Amino acid sequence: MAASHAAQADRRGKLLTLQWRTPRGLPFPMPVKVTVDGELRTVPMERGRGEIDLPSAASRVTIDPDSKLLRQSDAIDRYRRWDDAEKAKKPPAKS
Repeated sequence: MAASHAAQADRRGKLLTLQWRTPRGLPFPMPVKVTVDGELRTVPMERGRGEIDLPSAASRVTIDPDSKLLRQSDAIDRYRRWDDAEKAKKPPAKS
């Protein structure tokens, strides 16, 4: 699979920090949309990094709520490995 961009998130208290991980560490200034407690916000990503203050440490945050970014996702990668393993357990279909 080709290397892709990954929006890495870090939450510390009421601060949300986003950073693009890119092939070869190249800068990628594309802003990232997030929802915070249901409110849509845009995080500017100058030099591939951005921060926003959250209303509280318990705020609900969704990064890229409309799934518009083409990016690598650890959760999707885990699902694909699980799915491949499940398929390998099943006997081949008879024709």
